[in-house]
Amino acid sequence: MADPLSFGSSLDPQQQEIAKKIIQRAMDMGIDPRLAVSIAYQESRLRADVGKGPKGAIGIMQVMPKTGKEYGFSKEDLMDP
Repeated sequence: MADPLSFGSSLDPQQQEIAKKIIQRAMDMGIDPRLAVSIAYQESRLRADVGKGPKGAIGIMQVMPKTGKEYGFSKEDLMDP
């Protein structure tokens, strides 16, 4: 598997830390970490302070709260990097 942080040198330390957390969590859940980091980068540029999207999506992955709830995640979970 390719390094999920092949673009890591272009990230600041905060973005790198968030990416590492996403990689670990993705691996724990059996999800391709490259996909997880790519989604998070596209949605928030790996910024924890991204806020709420225009349609109500939240968190680094910009997940709709209703969708998160369907999968057992609270709003707080979705906001936690």
